[in-house]
Amino acid sequence: MRKYSVIITARNSEDSSTALKSLVELKYVSTGIEVITAIGKQPSLQRNEAAKVATGEYLLFIDNDSVVHPRLLQYYDDALSYESGIGIVGGPAHFRSTSKNFKAAIQAFFDSAFGMGPFRARYSSIGRVRASSERELILCNMVIRRDLFLAEGGFNLELYPNEENEFLNRVQHQTKIYYHPLAICYREPEKNIFLFAKQILNYGAGRSKHLLLFPQFWNHIFLLPLVFFLYCLGLLTFATEFSTMSGYLFLPIFLYLVFSIAASAFACLTKKNSRLLILLPPVLLLGHFFYGMGFLIGSIRYLFPKIRNATQVEISLLKSFEKDW
Repeated sequence: MRKYSVIITARNSEDSSTALKSLVELKYVSTGIEVITAIGKQPSLQRNEAAKVATGEYLLFIDNDSVVHPRLLQYYDDALSYESGIGIVGGPAHFRSTSKNFKAAIQAFFDSAFGMGPFRARYSSIGRVRASSERELILCNMVIRRDLFLAEGGFNLELYPNEENEFLNRVQHQTKIYYHPLAICYREPEKNIFLFAKQILNYGAGRSKHLLLFPQFWNHIFLLPLVFFLYCLGLLTFATEFSTMSGYLFLPIFLYLVFSIAASAFACLTKKNSRLLILLPPVLLLGHFFYGMGFLIGSIRYLFPKIRNATQVEISLLKSFEKDW
């Protein structure tokens, strides 16, 4: 039986209640689980400090608002046994809202190939158990072998978000990385358009800082939202000149809208929610626009680095291997 040290990061102890309630429902021998909370304001540091006191063979990182699937650890066991040399396994973070309105559109954005491209496996169960990479794994639901994590010095404290992407890129030639589509955790989507925009903005800013700090991991796919943002900004800036502008300048946004409507129609059929035909196109537009904006903001921040002071982290062992729930 493998032993998992479950690490939950939060800003205060009360914030961990959602994750803790779901952990109690895990269908796994209780003596194979220890639970550690890391309270603070710097998630990368919190996870690193918690890993130092963990005693399990594997670290399971989840967020304080994650609701884990009851068979999560059994699926991770299956993946780790798939072949020798596997040191990291991740699964998708599904959104669990039953809303048919705005939250449903956010869910559809993250599930959509047009919305998230090759990264949508982080949010949808796609395919089979397979060798993978940072494109498909997300830190709110990831298992890492503890000795590997500590030997590599944990997560880079200069990065948040995207710290897991840098770590996975860093160790990709030292261990095998796998994805299990059924190793699921559930999370709530953002409540409104402003929080969604902020979320996507942070994703873009984090990714640009990651790529600028570590150019060897550069991928041109991340330039697409930036180009789209600059293009939209150009159209808005010269709105008063529309009458004299060449029609060819509007061809990219026309094609974008065609693909957006097609993706929305597909989401309507697969999710059986006709409202997505109206709700999803603006969410797609905002998502791509703010990711590009975030990428630009992150690049500017890189030129003017801010010194990040270490913050106090409170580590608590809520359940040891020796005790039952």
